[in-house]
Amino acid sequence: MEKKESIKISLSTLFLIIAIIIIFVMGYFMYKLYNDKVEETNKATDLQKQVVKLNETINDLQGKINSINDTINTDNTSGNTTKTSENTKNTVGFPEEEVKKAISNYLELDAHAACGALLTKLTENGQINFNPSKYDINTSTGEITTNVKFSDYKNAMLNYVTEAEFERNWTSKQYFNENANGYLTKMQGGGGLRIYTIKNISKTNDTTFSVNTSSVVEDNEYYEENTFTFTVKSNNGKCVIDSCK
Repeated sequence: MEKKESIKISLSTLFLIIAIIIIFVMGYFMYKLYNDKVEETNKATDLQKQVVKLNETINDLQGKINSINDTINTDNTSGNTTKTSENTKNTVGFPEEEVKKAISNYLELDAHAACGALLTKLTENGQINFNPSKYDINTSTGEITTNVKFSDYKNAMLNYVTEAEFERNWTSKQYFNENANGYLTKMQGGGGLRIYTIKNISKTNDTTFSVNTSSVVEDNEYYEENTFTFTVKSNNGKCVIDSCK
């Protein structure tokens, strides 16, 4: 009986040992699986962190590229603005001959206006069609209604002067008006034509000039010397007189 009991205990111990071994083996495999999973998770996390850092680096580089492009564009804009300003500055100053021609035309028209022949001169220049035989005279006032539309006269004068100068010196001061029908009216007048000679033009700035002249009436009488101050301006790219003093 004791021998059988000993054998039975030995088998139980063996089974216990085997069970413990199995438990250890299973525990080992479970531990390995867990570690592998944790390692994979850590690897995924590390990879995600690297991706985030890479995106941050890309964004940083893109920001620097944008900053460089903005600087280049600003420099180009500044350069273009400078060139535009230089070109504008160059177009403000007219060539000396063009300025002299504008002043000469003004003096010639002023001389014709003084002797009542301004419309005739503008007709000679091909800018209006004034016909002295086609007008009505108010005998009580001496006012003449011409065959020239006031608007045509104004457009003709804007080849020589600005609108401000036209309103200032080439309407009421010449006794020119517009009647209800839009025609130019003027007062009778006449006299000898003064002929100007430009002796010298001194440039004050790009738009202002001091002009010394001599002049005589067409029969070489009434000699005068005068100094005028002219300012010029661009009208549709053409040099015209903006003021005369």
